[in-house]
Amino acid sequence: MKLKSIMTAFASIVAFAATTAHAAQTTEQSCLTQPELQALIASIMPDAVRGLVGVCRPALPAGAYLQKNGDALIAAFDAEARSSVDAAGVAMRKVAGVKGEISAALSAEALVKVKQEIGVELTKEIKPKDCPGIDRLLFHASALSPANFAGLLGAVGTIVEAGNAEKAGKGGKTAARKKSSFPPICPITFD
Repeated sequence: MKLKSIMTAFASIVAFAATTAHAAQTTEQSCLTQPELQALIASIMPDAVRGLVGVCRPALPAGAYLQKNGDALIAAFDAEARSSVDAAGVAMRKVAGVKGEISAALSAEALVKVKQEIGVELTKEIKPKDCPGIDRLLFHASALSPANFAGLLGAVGTIVEAGNAEKAGKGGKTAARKKSSFPPICPITFD
């Protein structure tokens, strides 16, 4: 899986949807807060897991976690995604770089397209040989609530972001932050 390609696809789709509907609005990018990042991740998890299940079920034995529990996992992520819609919409507007009000219809439409694209991106990158490891990962992650799993992925993203920023600051090859259309992740605060 290439996180960079997924994030780029996400940013491109949301930016396109926002700019076509509200081309005259001014833009402003700010960092994604941890709650916004968590909501954004929670909103895409059902479609991401659907993509994983679609690729991996044929490659896994009958006793595998995704064979037995894939549908229940998707249902749990669906419930969390529904409760995260408002915060995910805020995060999507930040990703799109749009300042001001965006209609709920735009946010919902953009989110559907983003979720579909992420499912496609995940499916393209995953090979059947990857499925046993993915199955084990999701088995162990299933002990977490969907909200906590999304929070865990957000925290990992924050760690990766900080590492990339540090490398870029030292003149390393990772100057991607300067070129990325995806907003940075805000540092973790303990308020």
